[in-house]
Amino acid sequence: MNKNILKKHFKILMYFYFGCMGITALISFLLPKEYMAKTTIFQPTEEKFLQLKTQKSAKSKVLLPPSNTELFLSILKSRSMQNAIIKKFNLQRIYRKKTKEQAREELNKRVKIGISPEKMITVVVIDNNPRRVCDIANFYPEFLNKKIQSLNIITAKRNRIFIEERLKKTISNLRRNEEKLKEFQVKNEIFASNGNDNLNSIYQDLNKKLIEKELHLKKIERYLTPEEVEVRNTKKEIEEIKTLISRLPYLKEKISQLLREIKTQEKVYSFLTAQLEEAKIEESRDTPVVQVLDKASIPEEPYSPDIPKNLLIVTLIIFGFGVILIFIDSFRLIGNV
Repeated sequence: MNKNILKKHFKILMYFYFGCMGITALISFLLPKEYMAKTTIFQPTEEKFLQLKTQKSAKSKVLLPPSNTELFLSILKSRSMQNAIIKKFNLQRIYRKKTKEQAREELNKRVKIGISPEKMITVVVIDNNPRRVCDIANFYPEFLNKKIQSLNIITAKRNRIFIEERLKKTISNLRRNEEKLKEFQVKNEIFASNGNDNLNSIYQDLNKKLIEKELHLKKIERYLTPEEVEVRNTKKEIEEIKTLISRLPYLKEKISQLLREIKTQEKVYSFLTAQLEEAKIEESRDTPVVQVLDKASIPEEPYSPDIPKNLLIVTLIIFGFGVILIFIDSFRLIGNV
């Protein structure tokens, strides 16, 4: 009797197994197919970031900028990236969503972005259209490349404009200081184009003239009265020479200051001119910064539903249930013997 029950349970189990297999296969066949595509991107170099991190490692309170990899991931996951994809592929209509926010939520469910064990940036997209899933996966690095180039160009343009403005101010300051020096030299009848060498020569000449005038004054005072015109003129010339000599330190200091400012502005001008050329080259540069290792291709087989996988799961479940049922029946059979 118990043996008949065991056979009966085994037949029921087999019927149930084939029935579940058929239903699983039918449901898997009727369910909408989903396809998966993956794009793999090289991680960007981090040389500049590492240098900056080394320089600022001792300053715990200094906030470091994000690394290039973090920048890439931020752009890939950004709202602007999602909006661009939704607009290009008309996903709001395809996903049947009323708002763009709902379309973005649906897109988030279908896209996985991260770092693979091989240290590559991966973009995995799941969609029910094989062509569209491939195009969406390949659009990510394309948009990322354009965005990075745009950011670089904007930064380079800002640098160029800043350097041009500083260069204009430097040229203006240089010309103004040159005009000041020229006016000062003309006003004081002193020319110091080669530094203060001329002032030293003038100082020596004035001292020589002063000695000559003083000797001449002593000589004529021996036979002329102080009221004589020659005596008065000589004394006046001596006072003028002394006045000039007393002003020479001030003239020397003023001219030295103007010359230093001119030389400083000339050095700044040379430096900014070189920086401007580099900024123009950087602004005109258009080299790709995003390197794709593996572009997504049109999937040939659906990712979901996976019919063999589903059938295997059903088989394992029913097999496990059958083993338990047969074990119970065998235990009862042995107990009745």
